[in-house]
Amino acid sequence: MENSSNADRYITFTDDSGKEVQFEFLDLINYEDEGYVVLLPSDSDGTVVILKVTGEEGYVSEEDEETLRAVFGLFKKAHPELKFEEKADW
Repeated sequence: MENSSNADRYITFTDDSGKEVQFEFLDLINYEDEGYVVLLPSDSDGTVVILKVTGEEGYVSEEDEETLRAVFGLFKKAHPELKFEEKADW
């Protein structure tokens, strides 16, 4: 039997080509009065995706590098149990 709280950690989006992609929800980070979800794609090499919450079940890709760095920094502080590798090609 699957634990319902574990099932709630996953979300599926449909990409532009109609393919469904599953993500694990890692955290919701608040930054400058905005919400950002940190997601891990199921086929990921460990690289997370950060999306800005735009409303009830609405998300958009955040393009501002400074904001992405700040949100990721808050995520790292909130999860000291996780190990992070810095990539040179941010």
